[in-house]
Amino acid sequence: MPEKINLKISAGQTSLKHKRALSLGQAIGMIKNKNYPSKIEDELIKNISRRPSNTYDKFLSNIGTHIEKIRGKQDGKDQD
Repeated sequence: MPEKINLKISAGQTSLKHKRALSLGQAIGMIKNKNYPSKIEDELIKNISRRPSNTYDKFLSNIGTHIEKIRGKQDGKDQD
């Protein structure tokens, strides 16, 4: 006769609230609301448009890094 085993399985608790994923339009709107210079804004929009939709939140939270990369590329072009 098989033995009974009481087993509880849990995925654990997370402190993050379940958020609805951002759409591309919402992400672009958030970029435009910041009033970045037009060249930087255009590059940010181009960059975020190339990414998967589940990464928009992370992209926006790290936007400073993306702006620095864009400025670095622009500085390199200005020197040519």
